[in-house]
Amino acid sequence: MKPCVEIFGFSKFLVSTFKKSEITYIMKSSIKVMVRVRPCLEGEDERLAVRVRDRQRLTITSNRNNTFECNFEDYVLTPSDDQKETFSRVKECVDSALGGFNATIFAYGQTGSGKTYTLFGKEGVDMEESSSRHSYLRGIAPRSIERVFEKLPKGTQVQASFLQVYNEHLYDLLLDPRMSRKLNVRSVRISLSSFTYS
Repeated sequence: MKPCVEIFGFSKFLVSTFKKSEITYIMKSSIKVMVRVRPCLEGEDERLAVRVRDRQRLTITSNRNNTFECNFEDYVLTPSDDQKETFSRVKECVDSALGGFNATIFAYGQTGSGKTYTLFGKEGVDMEESSSRHSYLRGIAPRSIERVFEKLPKGTQVQASFLQVYNEHLYDLLLDPRMSRKLNVRSVRISLSSFTYS
């Protein structure tokens, strides 16, 4: 049985340019943990699944009929919550990054739990097409990129990298979106202006 659950979260660091109410909110929640529960797929036993009790509680039933209740202070996204709702819960990370904060969004879960769908959207949908006809399918990454360009003044130069660590191998998803070539990392230097690998 595969549990129908994915955990994602983000962390932020403070700078002094935010309003008092924003600083209070960030200090109260500098690390958030949220859970997104996807619908069971065909062939999965719904009795052995994760059930959402409310926006902060889940019940997990194992194949031995053991039941566990999990409580989350931040938020639980239900199977009926769409990509737009999911992004609304993490878009402040994008705004924080634009304001000079370090921000991280990560997804964690076993194969098939919905990480790729949450982060990128429905597989096989052309991103150019998705901006109109399939916009509701876009995940956190394309929505974040769109938000960055909405918020930045016209003419702002942007440098970006899009790296993924998968099964302990590093991939450059801008150069090789199908992950057919592993990057050979000999040394890694991190600076404030860029991520450099050689």
